[in-house]
Amino acid sequence: MKPTRKDLHKKVKSLPAKPGVYMWLDSNNKIIYAGKAKNLRARVLSYLYENGDGRPQLPWLMSKAVALDYIATDSEIEALVTEANIVRAKKPRYNVRLKDDKRYPYIKITKEAVPRIFLTRKIHDDGSRYLGPYTDVKAVRRTLKIVHTIFPLRYCRDVLSSKRKKRACLNYQIKRCGGPCMDYISLFEYNNYVENAYQFIMGRNVDVIKSLKKRMKEASDDLDFEHASELRDKFLAVQKITERRKAFSTLLQSGDWDVVNYHIIANEATVVIMEIRNGMLLGKKDYMVGGVQYTSPPEMLAQFLTQYYLKVSWLPPEIHLPEIPDDADNIEKLFSERRNSKFTFVYPKRGEKLRILKMNAMNAEMILMKTLKKRDRKKDAVPTVIIAL
Repeated sequence: MKPTRKDLHKKVKSLPAKPGVYMWLDSNNKIIYAGKAKNLRARVLSYLYENGDGRPQLPWLMSKAVALDYIATDSEIEALVTEANIVRAKKPRYNVRLKDDKRYPYIKITKEAVPRIFLTRKIHDDGSRYLGPYTDVKAVRRTLKIVHTIFPLRYCRDVLSSKRKKRACLNYQIKRCGGPCMDYISLFEYNNYVENAYQFIMGRNVDVIKSLKKRMKEASDDLDFEHASELRDKFLAVQKITERRKAFSTLLQSGDWDVVNYHIIANEATVVIMEIRNGMLLGKKDYMVGGVQYTSPPEMLAQFLTQYYLKVSWLPPEIHLPEIPDDADNIEKLFSERRNSKFTFVYPKRGEKLRILKMNAMNAEMILMKTLKKRDRKKDAVPTVIIAL
């Protein structure tokens, strides 16, 4: 039996006047909407006013809601994180939902004495570093191929012990691995290459070049000319790739930031993230977002940002946006905490940064149009198959 407004009013009156997350549930006890609040009692009471809080989804939401649950938190920041986690896990119907990205791969850097770097679709709480997710699988495979071409990191899944192998594998013979299993490379030097590979994947080529140049000089000073020659070859390879990236980039600024923009059609949106590292466009990622017909663009943007960036392994110091998202101040505080340094949202108004933001919006529109057309073609193809039968 659906509770009356009076019953709900009585329930809401008992809520604490504290920060937290409230959850409306349907007749199947399923969460249909989760929201954060600075004051749980005041926020949820607004749902019971005649005109609600003015949001268009409220009549649909309240026609389905039969029960209420909540989680009180110590702060608004904690409420923000809890809301993002609940939405990501439960995917409530009336929330903005970042569509399931389990199919997207990550780059894993294992936490081993002799680490490996490879592609995976599974995340384990094992102390390893996970970079991603990456929406362009071909591009990330190309990146890993370059990494293993330049840096002599092992491919094998062997658990390396103090006992040496009888002989090195083929990858060592073709100079694709430094041979840590045979002590042909010290753990110190091997882990330097792992760190260089990480920096390279993150687009920090300048740091990689500085590191290689420093070690090249040290090897030369120690009269280890063979090792210095190897480092020189890697230095030149990274430098060549850096120059190539510059050639494909029209950015004039240095620094790291992400550019986030979107395009909405009906109840779906595509959000595109462009990653700028050392002033160069490193790549882009695109995500489908559902449930946008029930919300405003600033709320959609806020929910996307928390759902996506609370999962990433590294946050840039800036994210460039087309408009101010809901609860921007608290999201900035949360991201600053995650970075352990200052984070800010930037809203470009002119120049090169605005051009990149607009280019991002154009990409989002093209990707969404392509996705919807592809879906329509699949729908249209079904009757044709039936007729053919």
